[in-house]
Amino acid sequence: MAKTLRSRWHSFKRVIRISGVTRALLVALQRTVNVLPEQLLFFDVYQLMACRLRQSPGLIDRLPAGLQIHIAGGPEDTCNAHTSSTVERLYRRAPQALRRLNRGDMAVVAEYKGELAGCVWVAFKRYREEETEGVKAEFILEEPGSVCWDYNSFVANRYRLTPAYAAMWDATLHELHGRGFRWSLSSISVFNPYSLHVNSRMALLRVGKLLFVNFVGLRFVFDLANRSAAWSGPRGVFDVAITTSALREAGGAVPITLTVRKVPREH
Repeated sequence: MAKTLRSRWHSFKRVIRISGVTRALLVALQRTVNVLPEQLLFFDVYQLMACRLRQSPGLIDRLPAGLQIHIAGGPEDTCNAHTSSTVERLYRRAPQALRRLNRGDMAVVAEYKGELAGCVWVAFKRYREEETEGVKAEFILEEPGSVCWDYNSFVANRYRLTPAYAAMWDATLHELHGRGFRWSLSSISVFNPYSLHVNSRMALLRVGKLLFVNFVGLRFVFDLANRSAAWSGPRGVFDVAITTSALREAGGAVPITLTVRKVPREH
C-alpha cells in the first residue's frame, strides 16, 4: 500500500513538472472519477490533431545501428516482404492486431536486435476508438484517399530515451506520403500529459476538441470547437465525421458532424 501511494505521488509530481499544478489536479480528478464503471460515470476530453505529411527522402537509410523498421498490412498489404519474425510473432498472431490487419490497418514496427522497440498503427478510412473503454466513437474521414488516422503509438520503456520513436515516426510519414496521403489525424486525451508533452515538440495542428461524458447509462459528446452535441443510450456509438477538406496549413477547427448509430445487442 505504501509503495503504491509513493508511486502515485511521484507520478503526480511528474505531471506537475510537465503541466503545472492546475492540470495535475484535473488529471488526478479525471483518473479518480474513471475508476468507477464507465457506464456509471466517466469523462474525457480528446484533442484532435493533424500532421501535414511531407516527403523526406533517405530517412530510412539513416536509421541508428541495430534498429530496423518493418511495415505490416495496409490497404493493399503490399509490404509483407518487409516484415520480420518479430512482427510475425508479436503482431500477426495477437488477436487484436490480427483484427486491425484484417480490416486493412497498417502497423509500423520498430525492432532493435530482434526485440520490439515500438509501433504506430494507421487506419485508412475510419477508426473505431478502442484505447479508452468509456469512449464509444468511430472517427470517419471525409477524404480517405489523402487523409489517414494514426493511433496506438507505443514505445517500450527502455527505448523512450533513444531515437526509436523518432525513427519509427519518420518511417511512418515517409511511407504514408509515398502512398499519396497528405494529412494524418489523431486524438490525444488532454488528461495524458506525457503524450501532450511529446506531441508539443512535433509540428502538429490542433483541429478540434471533443468532450465525452457518460452518466448513469447515458452517453454524451460535445464538439467544443463547433458548439454542437449528441447523446445516446448505452448501446449507441457516436459517428464523428470530420470534414478533412477543411484542413489548412495554419490549423484551426474543422467542421465535424456528430451522429448516433445503435449497435445491435450481442447474443
